[in-house]
Amino acid sequence: MQDIAAEKLLEVQEADGSRGLAPWGNPDPIPGFGSFIDGTIITQNPFADAVAPFSADKPLMVGTTRDETVFFSTFGPPDVFNMDETGLRERLGGTYKGAELDKIIATFQASRPDASPSQIYFAITTSAIWKDAVKIAEAKVEQGAAPVFMYHLAYQSPVKVPGTNYSVGSPHAADINIKFANTDKNLGSYMSADQSPQRLAASAHMSALWAGFARAGVPHAEGVVDWPAYDIETRPTMWIDAECHVVNDLDAEERLYWADS
Repeated sequence: MQDIAAEKLLEVQEADGSRGLAPWGNPDPIPGFGSFIDGTIITQNPFADAVAPFSADKPLMVGTTRDETVFFSTFGPPDVFNMDETGLRERLGGTYKGAELDKIIATFQASRPDASPSQIYFAITTSAIWKDAVKIAEAKVEQGAAPVFMYHLAYQSPVKVPGTNYSVGSPHAADINIKFANTDKNLGSYMSADQSPQRLAASAHMSALWAGFARAGVPHAEGVVDWPAYDIETRPTMWIDAECHVVNDLDAEERLYWADS
């Protein structure tokens, strides 16, 4: 790779055929570099058929940000951040049809009764990613060789999406700076503008938990409640925020929707 011109690497990265594998064996829908099964270094998809035996003894952390898909909509028209229910149905209608569309909207409106149509949209699209994290955790538990720890970065940043009055919450990529405790306001991203004590506290907790996991294979940090390993009965998830706490079976109604669909 060191001998390949940068222009050629960019050409390959942006080509439609340059796709890695998603956790469950499907092509990643986003073009770009990704791991692939070469038969030597990666001999199978890590999670497509249970959990790969070569990682059986490795503890795992898995999770998402609370508002994962907000980030991706910041590159498009701002109307998604101020939609009504008709707009919600139109946006979801490309993926869900008829009774399925009715059911998924009703499920999320019931589990989040105070949410706006825009918030319901981002909850549904984020949950479609969260469900894969749950599948990975379940597979790791079933393998029974090493613990898995489920998390949710849930800190709600009040910073507004540029050009809107919609708070970014905890979007995709917000975890990068937070988990490394690199919260300098001069980093250039609008997400770094939040210098509140709450964001700094969430960052201190998350970075300490990650460091504790790196040292001992168990995420732990001073001043943070104990983080139990995931199991199928109680399904504990660490809610990472200015004050961390453990939630059992997070968003259970939504999880059951995906399990039944």
